[in-house]
Amino acid sequence: MTVVEIVLYYTNLLIIQYIGKVKARAQIEAFINPAVMDNLPVSVQNAFDIDTAEGVQLDVIGKYAGVTRYGQGQNAPIILIDSEFRLLIKLAIIKNSYGSSLAEIQQLLNQFFLVAIFVFDYLNMRMSYFVDSTAFSNELIQLVIQQDLLPYPMAVERGAIIYTDILDMFFGFRTY
Repeated sequence: MTVVEIVLYYTNLLIIQYIGKVKARAQIEAFINPAVMDNLPVSVQNAFDIDTAEGVQLDVIGKYAGVTRYGQGQNAPIILIDSEFRLLIKLAIIKNSYGSSLAEIQQLLNQFFLVAIFVFDYLNMRMSYFVDSTAFSNELIQLVIQQDLLPYPMAVERGAIIYTDILDMFFGFRTY
């Protein structure tokens, strides 16, 4: 039985003098809806958890975050698989909630992506990113760039995005 069917069942139990009254039906619906929703299984309540959602559920989460799994690559259309789309959504969440300092941006990126993305500040109102190519696919990085998901402070120019597999071998590179 669906939630709508349960609510309809209980509203139809109203006695005859109240069954046609809009406010009486609304009151029953207001009581029944929370009671039914509170007793739903945990699996249904957590249906839109970003770490466990799949397919269409993830598409809905992506819509709320303002991203899509579809894009146009250099040679062909791009469609991200669920695991890559999760990363894209997490980047969108970071972009929507980051602070304005280099330390805050790097801390948020490290929270979700460990040491897969480093931020470099040139100290002249420009920033660049070093991205570990072993952690992300080329298609994912293309969509990150197309959807402008790497965080940077307002009025700071986003410089190069260096996509490399030797992220831990830069000489003289430091982070916070």
